[in-house]
Amino acid sequence: MTRLFVYGTLRQGYYNYDRFQLARNARYRGVTVMRGARLFDLGQYPCMVLTSDVCRQVVGELLEVDDETIVDEIRRMEEEAGYRTATVDTAAGPAVTFVFDRPPAGAVEVASGDWAEVDGGSDGGE
Repeated sequence: MTRLFVYGTLRQGYYNYDRFQLARNARYRGVTVMRGARLFDLGQYPCMVLTSDVCRQVVGELLEVDDETIVDEIRRMEEEAGYRTATVDTAAGPAVTFVFDRPPAGAVEVASGDWAEVDGGSDGGE
């Protein structure tokens, strides 16, 4: 089982959540936060950058996925988009997530740390 911290389009209500059929293929464990990270809006999806500033946090959801094939498919999608895999500590415990080493040019920081507030929970990409 892999615990995933998702903060963009892998969250409920977004297209990658539906694309990977996470309602069926994962157990939703609720909203949680991760301290020591900054969130950036890239337009159709966000990216997260780790920082040593524990006052900064990102809001996301914790999912538990038993099917490692699905985890591998998600990892492949993320890595092809420039993310790297990281194991992080969330308020709900350790989890795997996907991060950028630095925000890309033109990225806009999401001050609240919650991309759903920016995007409105539509079917936007992560």
